Amino acid sequence: MGARFEIDHANFVAYLTAGPDATAPRANLGTLKMFLMALAYGGGLISSTQGTPDDWTRRISEAAEREANEIPWTDEVLESREVAQRLDPLRTYFTGYPLYAMVLPSGSWQEDRASFRFFTEAAVASHSNALILMPEGQSYELTSVVDPFPALRVLAECPTAPPAVVFWTPLGGSCVLSLDEAFDFFRRDLIWTLDRGPKEVDSQILAVARRQRSKRILHLSDLHFGTPEAARRNSLHANSRL
Repeated sequence: MGARFEIDHANFVAYLTAGPDATAPRANLGTLKMFLMALAYGGGLISSTQGTPDDWTRRISEAAEREANEIPWTDEVLESREVAQRLDPLRTYFTGYPLYAMVLPSGSWQEDRASFRFFTEAAVASHSNALILMPEGQSYELTSVVDPFPALRVLAECPTAPPAVVFWTPLGGSCVLSLDEAFDFFRRDLIWTLDRGPKEVDSQILAVARRQRSKRILHLSDLHFGTPEAARRNSLHANSRL
């Protein structure tokens, strides 16, 4: 299964893919309506079930259209509870997968065809065992995607420039790979484990994560070394340990 979405709608997608305890974002009515209309008419959905009686893309489109039709074009801001009422009918289609992945392209899908190829291949080949996400839009910025998706915090520890793919599972395993590495990992390892359940998938991802080098930064500022005040404070700190 696969879904492309606009960067401005990342908070909605984050809520749809999160666990049952997630809190829906506050949102402008017009923005929420645009997101639902994109799901209903935008053509950003893809799956191996298209054209069958159990068409995942059609079910999402129909559910999104019903909710969008109930929303007027206004600038009114909805509280979290009200946004949840509109999005909750869609959550069943975005949760419960053994594997999640987000493709982080280096540009629009028309410009970065390799990233789009991974998105389509993984979305179809994984059948109903994975959800592949791909943000798009001319205002694409990595930070706009990372913040709403807690699983993508792995990027802070293992920085990888786009194009890249972040993989994660509901059990907590996550890793980030360059696009070429992601193709290899998906085709060689992941595709064969998807039918075995989330534990097996999580184990594969954790194995990759353990091999990755992480980076951490300690940021210190305004230490004022060499000043009388710094010397006084250092003396007080030393005496407190005696």
